[in-house]
Amino acid sequence: MPQPAKETIGCALIVEDNSFMKTFYEKALRDLPLRFLYSGDGEDAVKQALASKPLLILMDINLPKMDGVRATQKIRAAPGMEKLTVIAVSARSQDAYTASANFTDWVPKPVHVNALRDAIKKHLNI
Repeated sequence: MPQPAKETIGCALIVEDNSFMKTFYEKALRDLPLRFLYSGDGEDAVKQALASKPLLILMDINLPKMDGVRATQKIRAAPGMEKLTVIAVSARSQDAYTASANFTDWVPKPVHVNALRDAIKKHLNI
């Protein structure tokens, strides 16, 4: 018997160019009340974020075409997107350049499932 579709509160955009990490996110977050969209580069992430108006973005920093810092700056410059929750998920250390994106939160790689889930739940109040 098919399971009923879960109720969602909205969508989250996961910006990650590593296919292993995409699979990790799918498994680690599947029970959260979110619909997930995926992007593999910074330019596409900006387009998807502006079109879908997600509740949350999980943003890698080292991405093709446009890095996660610049993509976050472009997204946040759009009207109505200034306070969007953008959580950086990166092995890169925090520095002056990454701070310029004003990420809502930071989850270091390698990612610990509970730390990631806790950050999402905290910022979305779920």
